[in-house]
Amino acid sequence: MNRDLHTKTSMTFDDLIEGTEYDFRVCAENKAGVGKPSASCGQFVAKDPFSTPGKPGTPDVNDLTAESCRLTWSAPDSDGGSHITNYIVEMREVGDSKFRVLDSTCKVCEYQVTRLREGVSYEFRVTAENKAGQGPPSNPSEQAKYTEAIRFTKELEDMTIKEVGITVTLVCELSKEGLKVDWYKDNKKVRRDEKRDFVDDRKTHKLVIDNVDSEDVGMYRAEYMLLSTQGKLSVQVAPSFGKHSLKEKLVLKVGGHAVLELPFTASPKPSVTWTYNGGRMPDSRRSMRMSSIT
Repeated sequence: MNRDLHTKTSMTFDDLIEGTEYDFRVCAENKAGVGKPSASCGQFVAKDPFSTPGKPGTPDVNDLTAESCRLTWSAPDSDGGSHITNYIVEMREVGDSKFRVLDSTCKVCEYQVTRLREGVSYEFRVTAENKAGQGPPSNPSEQAKYTEAIRFTKELEDMTIKEVGITVTLVCELSKEGLKVDWYKDNKKVRRDEKRDFVDDRKTHKLVIDNVDSEDVGMYRAEYMLLSTQGKLSVQVAPSFGKHSLKEKLVLKVGGHAVLELPFTASPKPSVTWTYNGGRMPDSRRSMRMSSIT
């Protein structure tokens, strides 16, 4: 009951208790006294004239990188009768039970998320807030995980060497560190042994072949999962004779025989022809065999 002097035909009450039922009527008073009260306005329950906002649209994850992404979402269908003052942006790693707040002061339907970790899956949601409070959170976004696309940034190259017995290194490079490649020669997997070694240095991968000879010629391939790069190793060494013990003059007894050995180096293996006095060998039954040092 309010018995304060009031001369106007309207009055504002600012001390009502939310959820409490009220009924109002008024009486007029003059010098003669207080008149009969008006009819009751009818019972009503005190409550805020505004309601909380509705559920925002599910966030979309855009421009995803190893460390950041940009979220966008649509405003709720209902603002609860009061302007939306801000959005609460939340995130959780997939598998966690609770979301954690990234920002509670976002004013627009867009937010830049930072400090993400590569290879981790995340979910995001947003909640709208107005004078009446926070509404229900949006549905979680689709899971977002950044995984770098792996590629060969340096391909194997064809290589031709001009001498044997040297060390050759085949080199390729992947776009990410810490990975392993498998090496193949002519579709057969290369194993580490006393002649061959593998060297991995961050993004760079090497196949080192010692004492290269004609047996090492072929197509080499480096593979990482479904990715591959290949290059051909060739040896082109001009024929040359090595040290031998033959003399300019060889004397044989009648009916005797001798083996003439002339070591040579060449790759690819050349064709060799023996002649006698500038012409063909006189006896085709004589045996001739050819082998190379390479």
